[in-house]
Amino acid sequence: MERDKKKESNARYRERHPDRVRESWRKHRRNNPNRCNDYHLKNMKSWEGYIPEKMVCSICGKEVSFNKRNPKDSVHWDHRTGCEVVTVKPTAWLMTHNRTPENQKIWESCNFGKLCSDCNKRLPTKDRKEWFLKVEKYILSKDIC
Repeated sequence: MERDKKKESNARYRERHPDRVRESWRKHRRNNPNRCNDYHLKNMKSWEGYIPEKMVCSICGKEVSFNKRNPKDSVHWDHRTGCEVVTVKPTAWLMTHNRTPENQKIWESCNFGKLCSDCNKRLPTKDRKEWFLKVEKYILSKDIC
């Protein structure tokens, strides 16, 4: 019962003083910069070796890298069907899940596409098949001079 009262009190404080809470959180992050990063880095390191460091984009053939900070050169995992178990961003899932046999099976079941930054930006997320049929119809139309 005491715990519930404390939770309610904390919630009321956060509601009344959002600026103080935000500043307190910023100060905490400034004073403990590696606390969250160490956890994420440890999980990402556990996937190295299982996921190759160098891969090729499934569309254009450009070389992409796993676990690199530069978004232009890093792999972008593509939800091919939308029915994958991992519904969030795949890289975020890897950061929060250590490599275990169970997590490895989950990752394998997803069968993500490996794309470069450019191809990932150009590929539509929803209604892909319909979009490609429209593009094909446009390109193959006889109205071209």
